[in-house]
Amino acid sequence: MVKNITVGISDELSSRMDEFKEVNWSAITRICIEKYMNQRSSDQFEKAISEVQSKKDIEFKNGFNFLLYNIKKVSLDDLEFVANFEVTDPDEQDTLHRNLTKIANEIYPGIDEPINTSFLYGMQSSAKEVLKRA
Repeated sequence: MVKNITVGISDELSSRMDEFKEVNWSAITRICIEKYMNQRSSDQFEKAISEVQSKKDIEFKNGFNFLLYNIKKVSLDDLEFVANFEVTDPDEQDTLHRNLTKIANEIYPGIDEPINTSFLYGMQSSAKEVLKRA
């Protein structure tokens, strides 16, 4: 049995599609859905998710340890700022990233930029842990 679906598209996209009279858009849509379903259900997709998560965890730990091992090189004001900084909107996230990047560059001037976000959050977590226990 064949099922029908309705796909909403913009007027602009509809006009662009009209330029290709020979194309069977139902077939294109069906192929895209099948491809998406195959990707989502494959072991390769799960493996990719696992690899990304693992890399993220490693970067976080690297950032945590980087600050922990170099914490005496950071001013107390800088530590308190990043440890107590709570991100509530994207602009504030940029402020936090700039401050963490500044600290990383003060510790190790040759550090590669841009610095991975997980690494920076690891640094922030390290500052929080140290100040909580101090």
